[in-house]
Amino acid sequence: MSRSGGAYVLLVHLRRGQSIRVGSLGEHHFPRGTYAYVGSAMGGLEGRLRRHLSPRKEVHWHIDHLASKGDIVGAFVVPSIRKEECQLNEQISRLPGSQVVVEGFGSSDCDCQSHLHLVASETQKEIRRLYGRMQTADEIRGGPDGR
Repeated sequence: MSRSGGAYVLLVHLRRGQSIRVGSLGEHHFPRGTYAYVGSAMGGLEGRLRRHLSPRKEVHWHIDHLASKGDIVGAFVVPSIRKEECQLNEQISRLPGSQVVVEGFGSSDCDCQSHLHLVASETQKEIRRLYGRMQTADEIRGGPDGR
């Protein structure tokens, strides 16, 4: 995994629909399904993704609220020296089967409607086509046994 900075698309699966309080955005209903969250980590992709997977972390970002209730499936990484998360987010928002559930999620520092999208299975296949191989949660943790 890249120690460099860049953007990423984190896939989080909710096994059941549920209401989740998302910091200052308040409580929202999240339908069952898989969500694509677009973020950036200009200080290092590896550290950021490992943090998302850590069960013991301070809840800081909007995605922390969702990730604590769901299963992180994996991530697509896009190393870059420029902040490109909004461009990736725009690509995902235009895919058929991509739906915004909570406006303002992960986008308090930009003009995007949301950086979180509920994505249909066909949309997930298109994300894989756009961004290449997905790193599984075990790979992000450092190996098949999660170490």
